[in-house]
Amino acid sequence: MVASEGETDGDHPRSVWCLHPNFASDVMEGVHPEILAQRYGEEHMHPTEDLRIVYMQALEEDYDKHWFLAVVDLSDKQVYQFDTNATKESKARRRRVIQCMLTALDEIVATDGYKNLRSKAAPDFASMEIMSAPGVPKNSSSTDSGIWVMQWMAMGRRFTYAVLPILDEEKIRIKMAIALLTGRCNEESGALLAKSAAKTGKRD
Repeated sequence: MVASEGETDGDHPRSVWCLHPNFASDVMEGVHPEILAQRYGEEHMHPTEDLRIVYMQALEEDYDKHWFLAVVDLSDKQVYQFDTNATKESKARRRRVIQCMLTALDEIVATDGYKNLRSKAAPDFASMEIMSAPGVPKNSSSTDSGIWVMQWMAMGRRFTYAVLPILDEEKIRIKMAIALLTGRCNEESGALLAKSAAKTGKRD
């Protein structure tokens, strides 16, 4: 699962990182920070002094394939845990994964490729407090957890920790389908957009 708004906004550097879902598993497997930077730096962790939000999604393969999300908000130096099926045990277990990812972020921004991020006061990710996001629904099925995570990640630069406990599943699926069809990784996106423009022109 990959999400929105890692792109530049005009001439402004990217202020949002949306980490690849494999990032969490790589971190937990002990992949070296230099390798993590090589794998994810250019596409998902673009070095920038203007970093404001970091979305970190993770999948628990051994626990009903449950998705959860952590969001680092550098404006208030907090990390918010979004989890639709958090028991006392699972919350603590997933929080350990989040803490490992935060530590990995500190190690990555210390590598040579992130000098411009360090030229400003570099964030100390691992020292930030992790807290549960308010408004997250409880005891939701793990089969819906991925849709919830996509809905939260769609906030992009407009992140707020106070979310409404309402899932607009159809809207999220449509947005993701459009993103996949028109994304730069889709070799057919140019033809699809041209065909759509031609049909729109005929209707006008």
